[in-house]
Amino acid sequence: MDWTVLRPRWFFQNFSEDFLYHPVLIGEVRLPAGDGMEAFVDAEDIPDVAVAALTEAGHAGWHYELSGPRP
Repeated sequence: MDWTVLRPRWFFQNFSEDFLYHPVLIGEVRLPAGDGMEAFVDAEDIPDVAVAALTEAGHAGWHYELSGPRP
């Protein structure tokens, strides 16, 4: 059986719908990233990637790390 793994990173919605919402409102978002930067993925974009992986040739056996367009 063929397989493809989609591994989303941090979700952009965490800032407006989840545990980071209150810290955003008070202006104190703290994450364990050190000096690193992270490109947050919009959860609404993940289905588009899944459709492509399931309907287009060449994705079998691949792992995809999903993230946003820029850190």
